[in-house]
Amino acid sequence: MTALAGPAFVLEAVALTALLAAFFWIVRNLRALPQPPLAERVDRGTLPSLCVVLPVRDEERDVEECVASILAQDYPGLEVVVVDDGSTDQTPAILARLAASDPRLRVKRNDTLPPGWMGKNHALDVGAAESASEWVLFMDVDVRLEPDSLVRALALAVEREADLFTIVPEIVTVSFWERVVMPFIINVILMVFPAKELNDPSHPAASGNGPFMLFRRAGVPGDRRPRRDQG
Repeated sequence: MTALAGPAFVLEAVALTALLAAFFWIVRNLRALPQPPLAERVDRGTLPSLCVVLPVRDEERDVEECVASILAQDYPGLEVVVVDDGSTDQTPAILARLAASDPRLRVKRNDTLPPGWMGKNHALDVGAAESASEWVLFMDVDVRLEPDSLVRALALAVEREADLFTIVPEIVTVSFWERVVMPFIINVILMVFPAKELNDPSHPAASGNGPFMLFRRAGVPGDRRPRRDQG
């Protein structure tokens, strides 16, 4: 006697098919994203000046490891500005110790928030104003970089003549929900939008990744400081 497939079996088969289709679509999208060149193929003499701006507030758990990964970069003339946005834990002491051992690192303390500003946005603005580098990288403290990350990212950004360049870096997750939510968000984006649309500045789906945002500095020759009317 031949048994007929029941409703539960059909639902399981449909669910499995949908999961496999989503998986292959995400993999296809990932493969369609532009890949940065290998570090050994990058001519460091052609790289633009770069400043990493890192806003922190009560980040004694992560700040030392994050800053260490930035200072370990194989990037010529790198500047690092950490904006301590009113920390009350051991973050200031950790930053003072790190800055004393590496002249590339500057720490800017910020304890005020002007009307109309959001806290993190203002901290990023404060940090960007501390440098005249051609490019500025806004980065989050839960990101860890490989030693060649910035060389490869800037090489690809320059090659593509980008004004805004973003990647999906490795992000440190601790709690259960962080491990669930962070990959879920990225996978949903890659499942819904083709990579070509995400990378097309004229498309409504164009987007960036907040933990790693590279900007080409706007300005006029001889003055590369950011202008307030340019955001």
